[in-house]
Amino acid sequence: MDGKTSLIHTELYNKGLLKDVSDTYIGEGYWTHARNAVNNSPSGDVGVLGNEPSTVLCTRAPYTIIGTVYITNGKWAIYSSNNFNSEIGLFDENTCDYYTIYNDPQNKCFNFFKDYPITGVSKYSSDCTWNLYWDDGYNPTRTMNIGNEDLWPYPAGNWTGVPYITRDIDPGPCKDEVSTGVIDCDKLRLAAYAKTPCIQVTKGHGLGTLLNGSYQATMAYSVNGVRVTDYLTISNVQALWTHDNANGSLDITFTGLDADYDEFEFVLIGFVNQQAVARKIGYYSTQTTTISLDAVDPTLVTVPLEQIPLRTPSYEKSVAMYHVNDYLIRISPTTYEDFNYQPLANNIVANWVGAEYPATYYYDGGNKPTFLRDEVYSFFIRWIYNTGDKSSSYHIPGRASKPGELNNNSGPDHIVNFGQEQNWQVNNTATRVPATGTTDDGGVIIARGEMAYWQSTEKYPDNKPDVWGNLCAKNIRHHKMPDDIIISNYNTANNTIVLLGVEFSNIEFPKDLSGNYIRNIIGYEILRGTREGNRSIIAKGLINNMREYDIPDTISSKTGLYVNYPYNALSPDPFLGVDVVKGKQTRGGAYRDDVPNDVRLFSSYRKDMFSFHSPETTFRNPFLSATELKVYGELWGNVEGNFRPVDNHPKDKFITDAAATIANFAGIAIGSAATISAIFSGNAVEAAAKVALITGNFAVFGSITGASAGPIAGAVTGALAAVAGYVILFSYYYIESTQNVIEGIEAASGKRQFAYQYISRGFYNNFISSAIGNRRREITKSLYVDPVIQDYDTTYRINLVL
Repeated sequence: MDGKTSLIHTELYNKGLLKDVSDTYIGEGYWTHARNAVNNSPSGDVGVLGNEPSTVLCTRAPYTIIGTVYITNGKWAIYSSNNFNSEIGLFDENTCDYYTIYNDPQNKCFNFFKDYPITGVSKYSSDCTWNLYWDDGYNPTRTMNIGNEDLWPYPAGNWTGVPYITRDIDPGPCKDEVSTGVIDCDKLRLAAYAKTPCIQVTKGHGLGTLLNGSYQATMAYSVNGVRVTDYLTISNVQALWTHDNANGSLDITFTGLDADYDEFEFVLIGFVNQQAVARKIGYYSTQTTTISLDAVDPTLVTVPLEQIPLRTPSYEKSVAMYHVNDYLIRISPTTYEDFNYQPLANNIVANWVGAEYPATYYYDGGNKPTFLRDEVYSFFIRWIYNTGDKSSSYHIPGRASKPGELNNNSGPDHIVNFGQEQNWQVNNTATRVPATGTTDDGGVIIARGEMAYWQSTEKYPDNKPDVWGNLCAKNIRHHKMPDDIIISNYNTANNTIVLLGVEFSNIEFPKDLSGNYIRNIIGYEILRGTREGNRSIIAKGLINNMREYDIPDTISSKTGLYVNYPYNALSPDPFLGVDVVKGKQTRGGAYRDDVPNDVRLFSSYRKDMFSFHSPETTFRNPFLSATELKVYGELWGNVEGNFRPVDNHPKDKFITDAAATIANFAGIAIGSAATISAIFSGNAVEAAAKVALITGNFAVFGSITGASAGPIAGAVTGALAAVAGYVILFSYYYIESTQNVIEGIEAASGKRQFAYQYISRGFYNNFISSAIGNRRREITKSLYVDPVIQDYDTTYRINLVL
């Protein structure tokens, strides 16, 4: 043999056989002779030339050999089958011995066939054992541990590393498992099976420090703290809310965990303060069924949200596998066989269901969401494999139209500017029938029915009849929920709310392309398309009439408008009006302390201008592109409220009329007493001098004592001076004593809260559906209003600082 094919030095043969030149000119990668050559080394490396094995009989396998894997030191794994029985054995070419690792009678597990040759590789593990990996292009890719080379051969039926089925011989709570000698075929799969558990999140019974927000949980199986599967499932959404903002806890329940894995990674997704964050809480035993969570450490590892929905394809099998330069190369790997489920998905029926819950359902921690009435939704179905993989998502079409739904509507709710509108575009065509039953959390089912008809302007493909069937080239159909006229949001008679759900029927099990049921599918999911960017209802809420008032001409020639408070009372505004005496706007309205007849209350309101209040427009401010306002009905009820002190407002002391009256009487009494005393002493000038000395007003004293006329004039002047002195004396003591009494009363009294606010709630317990002809309105202009004064076109000015 040419030295180029020796086991000591090998060279690539990628340039081919060359015989027509001298050996001197043979370059690297060429060869001139290749007798007894094979295209792999004795150890199985592909891409080099090796010697063909000898033909000397050394030992025999029980069946036809359909594959070999070189292990080490002249030891081989031998795969054999006669199409009815199969075996994996160990061959030692140094001693020509053959040992059975596992014999599979009747092909119950291995399922080897002579028409499907096996290729594979071996790998030495850190625990000093060997693992085999093999493929035949027919069965799933498999792997098996065959133990420590130094301990080979093991006893037949108890070969270390082989995954035998075990049985528990200890009747107590602790398991004492022994081998049955029968191999567990599922544990040979390289793409291991993984049960998809169910995760339920509920509000915890105890207190905690979780912030107000919405929470979900997800999990993935792990080995020694390393995640080995995708995040398999996501729980329901559970909302937490308390007045304290950080007083909640969660209970997370797991059912259906795969006990073949020892642990799983638990991740909590929280949507708090408009921010979504996923944190890895930790690793838990698969024996865990419930986790109570009352706090989340902000230093925990953050899991990127985009990783949670990602799906890594699980390759079920491949045609062959090889070991090349320390890499395992799989040839033509395939996932599960694809199937066309869309024709069956076209037959799935979706109906809406209404269920009553107590009015405090969400406050008490209820986690059943409700669909938005009158909204359009898209639904899909996706199948789950026993490895945790998931199929493609298949569209569930909306129901077909009924007679008359596609006819043009010319009724009173038809908007002319919208052009020709069909009946389904003008009216919600969902149906309703009474129903009974209960949900898993105690809801009482009261009604169900067909969805309303809805179709898009886009159409299904016209070139795939095997997929879309009789939907080809027709308008795409989705599902429209009933509106508030068909089923109300609440039932005042029972003090309950009505949640809207969906039920699906006529779901057929998928089949492969040969028409056989796909055995490794274990369940399905129903998916709902996101409404982001696909809303047919931009916002839903309450509308109030705008109040109207006259703006003084000195300010503006426009007409004033203001929002009609929360409850939209249409009687005259009791708080705002015009003072008919002063001709000015006044606050307080009918509740002023002065004469209420002097006030003309604001009573005008608009019937073509409204304020709209909705969570969607309050917290998110979407672009106002809506052209239609749909009115479902009128709500009314009673308002309960009272005036309360404003929280944390500064307190103050104010003197009342009674205190001023007491101080006034005290001043008059003290001033009078001082004046009478001065009169009886006859020294008014002296009294005036005392006042001047006390008050520092010597100009007054000079004017009293500066007279120098004759006796009569002096007498008159003296009398006038005396009277003036008595007046000044009385005034001084009156003012001084009045101020002292007021200061005394103020010092003795405590500070009080004088700023009050009106706290109220409106209980809308009456509803009347809008009559036909009053359900749809065209929106000609709209804008967001701020707590300022702003103009609305050239005619009106909106005042939100009244």
